[in-house]
Amino acid sequence: MRDDFKDIIKIIFTYLLISIVWIYLSNRVISTLNRLTFMFFSSLLFFFLLYREYKKREDLIKKLETEKENFSNLLNIASDIVVILDKSGKVQYINDRGCDLLGYKREEIINKDWFENFLPERIKHETKDIFYKILNGEESLFIKEVKNPILTKNKEEIIILWSNAIVKENNEIKAIISFGKDITEEEISKEEKEVFIAITEKIFRMEDFNSALQVALNKICEFFSAVYGEIWVLDSKGRKLILSDVFYAKDDKYKLFYEDSRKLSFFPGEGIPGKCWTGLKYLIIDNLQENKDFVRKNLVKEFNLNSLIAFPICGKNEFIGVIMIFKESLDSLDKKKTEISLSLTSQLAGLFEAKKNVEKVEELLRLIDISDDAIIILDEDDTVLFWNQGAEKMYGISKINALGKNVNEILPSTYEDRSVYENVKKDLITKGKWSGEIEQRKSTGEKLIIESFMELIMDENKGTYKIYIRNTDITMKKRLQEQLFRAQKLESIGNLASGIAHDLSNILSPILMGIQIIKNQIKDESLKETVNMIEESAKRGSDLVKQIVSFIRGEIKEKIPVKINNIIREIEKLMKETFPKNIEIKVEASEDLHPMLGDPTAINQVLLNLCVNARDAMPNGGTLTIKAENIFIDEEYVKWNPLSKVGDYVVITVSDTGTGIPKDILDKIFDPYFTTKGEKGTGLGLSIVYSIVRDHGGFINVYSEEGKGTVFKIYIPAINEKNNVS
Repeated sequence: MRDDFKDIIKIIFTYLLISIVWIYLSNRVISTLNRLTFMFFSSLLFFFLLYREYKKREDLIKKLETEKENFSNLLNIASDIVVILDKSGKVQYINDRGCDLLGYKREEIINKDWFENFLPERIKHETKDIFYKILNGEESLFIKEVKNPILTKNKEEIIILWSNAIVKENNEIKAIISFGKDITEEEISKEEKEVFIAITEKIFRMEDFNSALQVALNKICEFFSAVYGEIWVLDSKGRKLILSDVFYAKDDKYKLFYEDSRKLSFFPGEGIPGKCWTGLKYLIIDNLQENKDFVRKNLVKEFNLNSLIAFPICGKNEFIGVIMIFKESLDSLDKKKTEISLSLTSQLAGLFEAKKNVEKVEELLRLIDISDDAIIILDEDDTVLFWNQGAEKMYGISKINALGKNVNEILPSTYEDRSVYENVKKDLITKGKWSGEIEQRKSTGEKLIIESFMELIMDENKGTYKIYIRNTDITMKKRLQEQLFRAQKLESIGNLASGIAHDLSNILSPILMGIQIIKNQIKDESLKETVNMIEESAKRGSDLVKQIVSFIRGEIKEKIPVKINNIIREIEKLMKETFPKNIEIKVEASEDLHPMLGDPTAINQVLLNLCVNARDAMPNGGTLTIKAENIFIDEEYVKWNPLSKVGDYVVITVSDTGTGIPKDILDKIFDPYFTTKGEKGTGLGLSIVYSIVRDHGGFINVYSEEGKGTVFKIYIPAINEKNNVS
């Protein structure tokens, strides 16, 4: 408007100047009448021009007022708040949306200091300082978006996202116009979501349900800026609420509040927890000391806890408990946070239910895991999905090395015959279940006899299946059964063997007597040697008969400390003198062998019998090795071999490089009268060896492979005595 007025003055001044110049510089004198006439018309022209400019200005003002009204209407229908502040920070304009959010009438806002009246105390001074720095050019123009809260007439906080612009005139800042969007719910929801994600991530890392509750309570208390929090849960009978072991304390002093509260309990509808339980609604209480339902007034007064928010935790299937958080005073955002957070507690309840279910499954898996049986779950491609500790022990393969692998890759020789498993799987798929005995091997190659149960677990939705396998190692059970069967066979032939031994004794007695008479009558020394050899053989036969009788009757012969080295040397000497020269004899016996308690003659017979069998297994020659060493048997070994005991043993190994023993008869070699030598064998040698070793508290292990040889390992308990040994 000021520029338009200047233009009018310029027009008038120009017109008057031209008129005066024309009058005074004219070459002829103009009459007074002409001058007056000229002045009259000039005045008319002046007023015409003046009126025209006035009309233009009036039209412009009306147009501006219309535009202002339209602009104001446009701002009023905007969904965002619009505020214009002058240089002093006073409100020059605010739209309807701004009035609605603040809860004031427009006249209550206009010309009021924005910072002093409409911002929370904690941010007003900082925000005002920034405002003046911008006006003074000390801060850059803040045209970017910023967030801060405003304070309503009800003293509630609303979070606004501001976009700001500066209004200038003649390069001078005149005002700041701000556009703000209410993002309170978005911010709280975002914060709630972050809290929920943080809780979710941590809950399933927790080992137990209480740890999961602790994580949830900590995050919720931090979300509400609470100083103390607790959780009330149902007792074991589900009749009342008791204080859980979980609590949150911003400072150590609040731990005393928790301890003093532990003695309390609440039935439905009783106290704040009970009301929250029956109503299944949140409760916000601002003045606890005046609330009739709150029973801990003396405690909240002592700890200056004036406000409380209580949430019920309800899942789809059950009521879990009540979360109660305490504050020194309520925040203006607490109500809105509480309303928005109801979904959080519902989701938490779902998480807790899921956590409980997971814990139940994990407990079941733990029980399965500690089973001695091998529990294995495979998919339809034989990939291992589950592998318990029993499987680890049974097969010697860790869970890490088994999971995700094909069972046939990790145990290439699991099945003695691969076709066995193929046939088993066909039956399983056809019938849905299978059970039976199968032979398998450990990762070390050791043979196992397994009692197996398999079942298909169908997934009808996906059209796939899984294979549940429970394998029980019955190797030792089978061995014990075989030993029992062997003992029964020995008992069954006892009477027959006793009769035979008696008859042999009757036959040998006159022979020995006759030999003695012959020796007295023979003068020829060469014949005497022959007779002596016959006598020794007859005596050994007599001793053998006596041992058989003792074996059958179960007679206990007195045992003495024996050092096995002495017996091994005697056997070595005998073998070198009598065994074929194409058999190499090796002896590896430690000089510090423990002594053992036993019968030297019986032990001699054991070693001699094994060495003779080794010789017979090498008709074309080979190597026969006797080795003796000390070992200690621990509890793990005892679990595998119940015939053993924890302690020191002397192990005597007799090995050969002969023909070996076929697998199908390896388990029968200790049976009485079982022989592979045809008419040459009696079938008593190894059965007597077995009996003697067991009589000495020991046991025998046999390893053999056809074409490569056989190894007998004799384990006899050692003693600490080192004197008077044979």
